[in-house]
Amino acid sequence: MIEIKLKRKTNGEKIIKELEAIYGTKQRLERIVERNPKDAKAYYDLDDWNYYKDHLDEEVTEEDVLIRDKFLFDKGEIDILNSIKENNPKNLTELAKLVDKNISNILSTIDKLEKEGLIKIEEGNKNSKIPILTYDAIEIAI
Repeated sequence: MIEIKLKRKTNGEKIIKELEAIYGTKQRLERIVERNPKDAKAYYDLDDWNYYKDHLDEEVTEEDVLIRDKFLFDKGEIDILNSIKENNPKNLTELAKLVDKNISNILSTIDKLEKEGLIKIEEGNKNSKIPILTYDAIEIAI
């Protein structure tokens, strides 16, 4: 088993915005918790919302843990993650150049990293796709 810790720094204001993106309003989240009190995620999200609404500037390090039977990343994936972190490419074409690959050769890797939640793709100018890291650090325990 390999444990992979994904860490990111955020603050209360960003946490509230993420919760708004998921639930819309705090009242809607409260109704979800009332209807299904065994929904632990909704319960903890409501608890976070109640706390961070009064602590918008509080710095937080969030940590997610993935458990895998085998190593999750290959060299190409690590190169892509490092290039995004170090260079902040403006689009996928620029990212492909940074890792010295054709864009068609990295699209499946980009999709995989996005499905794993390690990156997100935002819409840029003229339908360009901007790769963004969702975590600040990845720690691997073997």
